[in-house]
This record gives sequence, C-alpha cells and structure tokens, in this order.
Amino acid sequence: MKVRMPLCKEKEMKKWQKKYKLKMKAEGKYNRGNRAAQSARYRQVRRIAVHAQRIAGYARKKGILVKPEVCSICGIKTNTIHAHHADYMKPLDVTWVCQFCHNWLHTIGGDAK
Repeated sequence: MKVRMPLCKEKEMKKWQKKYKLKMKAEGKYNRGNRAAQSARYRQVRRIAVHAQRIAGYARKKGILVKPEVCSICGIKTNTIHAHHADYMKPLDVTWVCQFCHNWLHTIGGDAK
C-alpha cells in the first residue's frame, strides 16, 4: 500500500519545486537543451582531459602503457584499476590506482578537478 504525503505537505512541495525551477532557469541551469547538445558542451569544457584519456587508452591498446594488477597507492589487487592523470598536459604520465583511491585523489586528496 502506497502512503501519500499529507495534502498540506504536497502543496508545500509543489510550491518549493516551482520556486526551485524558477531559480535554476534564472541561473541558466535548467532545461539547457537536448542531451546531444549537453554532451557536446561537456566535451568542449573537458576537451583537454578527454584528449589525454584517449591518448592513454590508445597507448594502452598498443602496449606502450601497461596496466598493472595492483593499485600504486594502497597496493590492493583488483580488476578495476584506473589510470589517473595528475596533469592532462602529460597524457602518458599516469598513476594506476583502484577505484577507491581514484575517488580519494579527486576529492580528499587535494587533486580535485
């Protein structure tokens, strides 16, 4: 059985949603177009990062970069080892890290991009 929100709360929520949408529209963050256009804008903003990732992927495919089985930070052996770029202008200079350490590098580790 589905429990409904009390009517007073439902009205309050709709009022808040309308206010939030107006705020987002004013900031230019709401309804920014279709998905393809959003993807194109994202790629344009991150084109240097994407370029470095593609070069590293190609180098790995050709055997120039070799993906290890262990994380270079914590030493754990896992199947999900990521290539972390500290500097996107050096696409072949990567640190091989597990998913946990990669998230740590981008948030707590001070390497936030």
